Order: sequence, then structure tokens, then C-alpha cells
Amino acid sequence: MLEDKQMKQLKQIQESKDKLHNINIAKTKATLCPPIEQPKEERTRLDQIEEARQKYLAEGTEEAWETYENMWFKPEE
Repeated sequence: MLEDKQMKQLKQIQESKDKLHNINIAKTKATLCPPIEQPKEERTRLDQIEEARQKYLAEGTEEAWETYENMWFKPEE
């Protein structure tokens, strides 16, 4: 019969293998399954603000800045 120390080591090895297996499954799923796109209606307020910020950074126009600025200060609907 195996000693307690050897039994503990075997148990740790098996737990490590199980964790590694789960990590590999998660990586595979992340690679094979593209992220789910949110419909435009379901975008959150922060998503809309970030989109306005990106537009301002890309264009640099006064209109884009006003849109971004107003997103922060307008009350939620």
C-alpha cells in the first residue's frame, strides 16, 4: 500500500490534471465560440458613451465632442 505522502502527491497530481483539463476546455470554447453580439437596442448606457468617445477620438470634431459630452450629462431615459 502507498504511503500517505505518496497518496497526497497522487491526489495533487490528479487535481492539477483536472484543473488543466478545465482550462483547456475553456480556452477551446473561447476560441471556437465567437462573442455574442448585443442587438443595438440592448446596448447599455456605458456602451453608448464609449461609442461616442471613440467617434470623437477618431474624428476630433466639435460635433463629436458635444455628442460625447452630452452623453455624460443627459439624464437616463
